[in-house]
Amino acid sequence: MKILHTSDWHIGQLLKGESREEEHKKFFEWLINLIKIEKIDILLVAGDIFDVANPSNSALKLYYDFLFSLKELNLKKVIIVGGNHDGISTLETPKKILQFLNIETISGEKNGLQNKNIIFNIDNQVLICAIPFLRDGVIRSSIEKGSFSDIESALKEGIKGYYNSIFEEAKKIDKNIPIIATGHFTILGGENSDSEREIYIGKLEGIKKESFEKFDYLAMGHLHKFQKISTNIYYSGSPIPFSFSESNQIKKVIIFDTESKNIETKDIPKFRELYRIKGEYFEVIESLKEIEKEELPPFIEITLQNKFVEQEQIEKLENLEFNGKILQINYENEKESEEKVINIKNLDEITTLKVFEERLKGYEIEDKEVIIETFKKIEELLNEDS
Repeated sequence: MKILHTSDWHIGQLLKGESREEEHKKFFEWLINLIKIEKIDILLVAGDIFDVANPSNSALKLYYDFLFSLKELNLKKVIIVGGNHDGISTLETPKKILQFLNIETISGEKNGLQNKNIIFNIDNQVLICAIPFLRDGVIRSSIEKGSFSDIESALKEGIKGYYNSIFEEAKKIDKNIPIIATGHFTILGGENSDSEREIYIGKLEGIKKESFEKFDYLAMGHLHKFQKISTNIYYSGSPIPFSFSESNQIKKVIIFDTESKNIETKDIPKFRELYRIKGEYFEVIESLKEIEKEELPPFIEITLQNKFVEQEQIEKLENLEFNGKILQINYENEKESEEKVINIKNLDEITTLKVFEERLKGYEIEDKEVIIETFKKIEELLNEDS
């Protein structure tokens, strides 16, 4: 049986205010074709389906159009788990309807995380433990109250304990067939990019991979770069780059064969180029003119290395006609070797946490760390309610 692992679609994402809808459409077209060619049996999506908890109507339409198109592919099962970006109600509300299309969505809603609801036996050939992003309340319920003195230790032990209990339950169903799990968090050794959001209260850097190596395969989400953590633990990464820091990454999906235990990757085409151009003003102008015309105009981030750049030059740069679109212009001061942003269309990337932290900088406050952690907790509770 062949399982295709993908994650971190972030439907509805904006890059410096620019829509990624056309790229998502092309990715879904490519994915449908790959499922046909490879004769995939199970589609497994490991979280962050949407970019925000309450996605736009156009993002929802794109999602449902894709899911509806899957009915022609004879998949045995589609399993979608929620990530930290996903609103529980967004995934939970259509759950019953989607089950008629053989699509299971595991939102992370606490009452829906009983073992019977998240362990799927597919034709007695594979057990899939569909574990979404585990919110704070779920994690805390899996550890003894007051048994850990700090938040980080409690989170680590709570996540490990939860996975261990699910694995033991899966073995009771059938210990002789492969047991696969999904996950949406950071495992130590995983490499971040600029576009992932911190997901846990405290300073949880990651959990040791040894805690999850009992599974035959762990399909991870959250980190946007494809990466192999161990022989059985993989992050598929996002299908398109969501920040300029990801512009040179080769995006992939992963195919796991339950019979042979073979793991194969498939490169996702670049549907739109993201360029980072760095140099002095006139060098940048020449580089922009050399960009070839493509179906989807490239997005560009520019870093100017001149000591002084006049506003008139910036305006000329912004109005230059070429085969692409400038989304951000930075100015790197050679003397001080510091980068300053001159023109950032970046409101879509400003999080409430960043705004809160910036506001705190102007005040002398004791226990500032405690205040920030409390703010994170409140934000998480609000996301759960949404």
